Amino acid sequence: MSRAKKIIEELRSINEGYTQYWGFANKVDAKNYKAALKDIGTMVKANTDVLADGDGTGKPTVKPNAVIFNGKDDQSHETFALEKPTGDDFCKTAEKEYDKFVSASLIILKAWLGDQVEISSDGGNFKNGEALAKKYLTKK
Repeated sequence: MSRAKKIIEELRSINEGYTQYWGFANKVDAKNYKAALKDIGTMVKANTDVLADGDGTGKPTVKPNAVIFNGKDDQSHETFALEKPTGDDFCKTAEKEYDKFVSASLIILKAWLGDQVEISSDGGNFKNGEALAKKYLTKK
């Protein structure tokens, strides 16, 4: 196996599992980003029986400029965080229960920002979060 193929295989193994990705354009509409965070925050606050803060304990962080959560207790994996709308990021959920909330969050973000954000998943698609996103999305 060539050195390049080995590196590619190593990178794939690092990101194996259920991973959700998102990346922002250079310029993001601040008003729409804040509206998306508000919808996501409403969803997160309504589901604290399943969601916790970044380390899987306590309450999720929901502020006008940030939403940070993880699964609760043994359902935690990696922290999902939306703070500044810059660059690219990802959250590996390992298909734990909070994955549907990560998926819903990204669907809501996409609904508000359109082409200003790209979302993808190596776990297939975002169907597990569609019902939640529809329930909490206020954009008509």
